[in-house]
Amino acid sequence: MIVGVGVTAFSRISLKELGWEFMIMSGRSGFGVEDLELKIKVVGGETTEEILERSLKFLEKMQVDYIATYRSSEKIEKLVRKLGAGLLVVPWQLRQKLENKCEFTKIKEELNLKLPQAKELEGKREIKKWVSIWKRKKNWKVLQDCDGVNGGGRGTLLVRGRDDYNKLKKWIIERKRILVMDYIKGEELAINGCVTKKGVVVGEIRKQLVDKEGRFYGSSWGNISVDRKRIERIVKLVGKKLNEIGYRGVFGLDLFLSKGELIVGECNSRLTGNFPVSSLIAKWHGLTSLELVHYYEWLNEQSKFDVEKINKSYGRVDIKAGQLILKDYEIGDLECKKELSPGIYQYKEGSFRWVRNGFGEERLGKDEFVLTDGVLGKGEKIKQGQRFGRLIFGRSIMEGEELGEFAIEARNWIMKMMFD
Repeated sequence: MIVGVGVTAFSRISLKELGWEFMIMSGRSGFGVEDLELKIKVVGGETTEEILERSLKFLEKMQVDYIATYRSSEKIEKLVRKLGAGLLVVPWQLRQKLENKCEFTKIKEELNLKLPQAKELEGKREIKKWVSIWKRKKNWKVLQDCDGVNGGGRGTLLVRGRDDYNKLKKWIIERKRILVMDYIKGEELAINGCVTKKGVVVGEIRKQLVDKEGRFYGSSWGNISVDRKRIERIVKLVGKKLNEIGYRGVFGLDLFLSKGELIVGECNSRLTGNFPVSSLIAKWHGLTSLELVHYYEWLNEQSKFDVEKINKSYGRVDIKAGQLILKDYEIGDLECKKELSPGIYQYKEGSFRWVRNGFGEERLGKDEFVLTDGVLGKGEKIKQGQRFGRLIFGRSIMEGEELGEFAIEARNWIMKMMFD
């Protein structure tokens, strides 16, 4: 049996495609598909570590072969050992090394990849000295915590001028080593690769949606202005290097397209936030998802995939889709006033209406979206910045460099219905 562990049940739903007996332990469900709800046990908790710890006594009574999480940590590995199970992700020490911004910069330099102009600062004195110099210039800079391994932009700070000085002073208090980079104006892209014994599989290119503070809140597939072969070459180059140091499975690369140049940002050595939506989109187009390849690799079932065949298939399709992660950083703590049913909504007669169950396994119409992934019940409360759902669209949600009207209207309608 494989047991998926996630803050929401939706995050581990791809396990049902493997043909193994499976179940999911989650902090909350908000999923709404009855036959799959039978495979889900909600135990509460806000982190993977907390959920796994709460599940331990229950799981000890079962024959658990593997635990599937989106990433590893020292505590997760300790709990998995107690169960006598295997973990279907790369060990935490290797993950930490790759997600260390300063260490990955060295790998990029070794591979002769184009990267932002950057300076590493170590120690309180050196960091404070740089801040005092920046205070006089106040030019746009991006700061990253070298030792932070949290994704979604949480270890990143963008400073633009005088108004950000106090925020900068507060941000550096706990930092011992940081990377200071020039701000790059351009198209923000992302792509996943998967390191296997048979080679590197390269997934679909998408646009990254980040807010004004650099925090990830969604993705848009389609209308990409760069040749896939250019990005595929970079992914394979990085994947080959990762393989040399013992890495297996999915990784993510953030890139910037600026003045025709592809600049490589950071590496995310985990199942990134675009899963399982990327897996659902792959299913729409008859593709093998990288998430499944990741699991096959860790289960030693390499005979179930063909690297070159998958890479060619991704190069042939024109994917149109989008997702929005529902969070709120502006208002503060919120309480759900009205419970919305998870499922598929359609724009009809001037408003959005629930039309059927589902979480995006089938291709969506242009006037539809899915509401899923930990949808709140009436009376439930969330803290500022906490996720409360996800919207999935069957079309690109960007119009030029801005979020499109349909996606904005859908998100605003959800917010109004839930919290007004």
